[in-house]
Amino acid sequence: SVSKKTSSSEDPAVDTDASTSFHDVVVEARHRPEAIVGEVTVEVLAAGGWSRAGLGDTFSSEDSFALLVLDGGVARTSAVKDSKAPVWAASDRRAFRFAIADPSATLFVALFDEDPDPLSTDDPIGRCALAPRSLAPGATYDAWFPLSLKANEGESVATATRALVAKEALATAAAANDLQKASRGAARLRVRVTWSDGGTAAARSAATDLFGGGPDRYVALPNDKSGRVLRENCRFAMYGEGGCPTNPSNEPFSTTRLGDHFGELTRLVGAAATRYKVRLVALVAYVRPLRSLLALAAWCTSCAAPARVPGWLALFAFLDLRDALCGERLPKDTSLGQVPPTRPRKPAVARPQLTFGSWCKAAAGLSASSVAADDDNADADVYARGLARGIATEVALDKIRAKRVAPRTEVEVDDDEDDDDDDDVGDGPGKCMKSYSSMNPLAPFLRPVQHGLLGLVKFLRAVGGLFDGRDDPVATATLAAVCLWMSACCFVYSELLHGCLFWFVAWVQTIVAYSVGILLFGPQNYFLAERARRADATKRAALAAAAFDDKHLAAVKLQGWRKRCVAKVTDAKAAAERTEADAAAAAEAKEAEAEEAEAEAERRAEVAKRRTEAVAAADAKAVEQLAERLAAGAVVATRDEGSLSFGAAPPCELSLSDDHSKFLFQAKGSSKEKKIKLVKIHGVKPIDPRKPKVLKFSTESKSFKFEFTDAADCALFVRALRALAPEDTALASKKLKKKDFLRLAVPSKPVGGFLASSLSERDPAWPEAHRSRVVVDDVATPKDKTA
Repeated sequence: SVSKKTSSSEDPAVDTDASTSFHDVVVEARHRPEAIVGEVTVEVLAAGGWSRAGLGDTFSSEDSFALLVLDGGVARTSAVKDSKAPVWAASDRRAFRFAIADPSATLFVALFDEDPDPLSTDDPIGRCALAPRSLAPGATYDAWFPLSLKANEGESVATATRALVAKEALATAAAANDLQKASRGAARLRVRVTWSDGGTAAARSAATDLFGGGPDRYVALPNDKSGRVLRENCRFAMYGEGGCPTNPSNEPFSTTRLGDHFGELTRLVGAAATRYKVRLVALVAYVRPLRSLLALAAWCTSCAAPARVPGWLALFAFLDLRDALCGERLPKDTSLGQVPPTRPRKPAVARPQLTFGSWCKAAAGLSASSVAADDDNADADVYARGLARGIATEVALDKIRAKRVAPRTEVEVDDDEDDDDDDDVGDGPGKCMKSYSSMNPLAPFLRPVQHGLLGLVKFLRAVGGLFDGRDDPVATATLAAVCLWMSACCFVYSELLHGCLFWFVAWVQTIVAYSVGILLFGPQNYFLAERARRADATKRAALAAAAFDDKHLAAVKLQGWRKRCVAKVTDAKAAAERTEADAAAAAEAKEAEAEEAEAEAERRAEVAKRRTEAVAAADAKAVEQLAERLAAGAVVATRDEGSLSFGAAPPCELSLSDDHSKFLFQAKGSSKEKKIKLVKIHGVKPIDPRKPKVLKFSTESKSFKFEFTDAADCALFVRALRALAPEDTALASKKLKKKDFLRLAVPSKPVGGFLASSLSERDPAWPEAHRSRVVVDDVATPKDKTA
């Protein structure tokens, strides 16, 4: 079972018991037909620690709820009313089970302050992004994940120094320290990742995405008012404050943000330079004697054979990436002749959760070893507090340096936010889902610079995360394997092929030199010169024979005319040959294009066939599951008669006919059973995460709305009705003028699809070491899955 250990900052009211039910997050096969490769269970236990500036009502605290997005699935917790540090009980809607088809998908978690006004959007509190493949399979992470809103330096400092307010209550932690003024708090999640094949698909996912790629991923939501509100919430969860699929770098313009992006760019470049400087100094100072001796061997052998340099560079790159996966880091203050100072042992939760050996086993189809669980490790608090004090010292020094510089008076004008609620916002080319206006006269010129800097910074964040090894160990291990393979190939070339190649090149050079000398000074030139002299004498004799033309003009003209005739015939033949060649090439190109088009059509037909088969199988399974549920007992729901009804509507028993051709419902206490032919049903709304117990559908003349007592029964009916209702009838209906769902594309994977989307974040979500634990024991989850 899950460990009951708590940290000093944990609210004693947090319910750490296993949730009473896990709600299955359903993604229709129409939107995600790929096979399922794993399962992620997430429990939202608590949250808090954020600054309340701009949040909540005037006389009340936040009505908080959490939104989770993973691989096309969307889940929403129940709202905790009027709480600065919300806590979800085991009986609340807080536990979800995601079935994932993309091993490199990213889990997005966002907290909102619920707005009761239906015309207003929910106020965002913070968000975080986590790659499930960065967690060890079979381990349960009971951890606090930091949240961010604007992703600026103040929020990063607050996250890094959270350990300094560990003993403060969550509701007042942001006010306990000046470094926490910009804090967006943290969310306590209990996450567990399980792969159906033991992790083989996840280990190979980075290489698969790099070379093969995959279909475009998106989130499908109901096309109604609730769905549009939910789409805006999903947009914030996946893209942040202002980003969207058309412009992920969209954000309010501000010279402060522009300077922040430039400062982060400078730090990223400086950190990369410092990284290799520290490693070079460590090799010189013999911090690792064996590694330094290996560097000496590399230097000496490369001096003897420079062809070995690429192989040694690739080998040292592999060793560096392997060390990153092991969580080994050199001290930043390593210098010549200095002994590295001792540091507290980094806790398991702060290290990469996958080593290179474990990745190799998983990629080969063997069972990979899991990460070691954290016991009562006092070093975790010491480690986190040491890092926090270091950040606090750097911030204090920056303030002292800033005081020495004359302050620059500058007026910052905040951007006015302009939300567009049009249905097609974000779907057209160049349209952003969120637009901002600014009174700053420099905004039209500097806004593209700000967005460009942010895009470059996101790319450098992803590259830095790749070499760090913690946030996406699968991609790091894949790159390490590529470096090792390149090193082996380079050494094979330098030791076996380089000498043969140089001998062959030298032999070719010798032959070419001899051939040039023979061509220039060989005896064949004597015979060629004699032949030329004879031809010249013959020409002079022919000219002398034409005595009637003392100036030889007639002979010259005849010879020129003959040459022109021969040239015309030759050119005509060449043009005819070129025309024939061009026609043949065009025919071949047309034939090849036709073959490619036919192959592409066959591929699309095969993909469509597989998608159709997957959808048909999913539909059949949905109908079968509903039949099993109806056989187990009656399904009860309340029909919403609308605003014209008087009094409370009696509950109804819902069912399907034996031949699955009619939808049946009968009110309790009534002897009349109402029937609706499924061929007349259209517009069955998809499952709404905001209202998971509501079923909506319509016929040509009526609309129906049922509210279930159990969300699992509602999900079964929604899936079955969407499977049984004729799609052609729904599309041909005059009332259904647009699709019944909205689509929102998920963030693209950086660096050519090689990395997880979470690496583009300024601070990718990672468990806070001082109050997070890893439990390898099996989690006691309920046997019956509740949707």
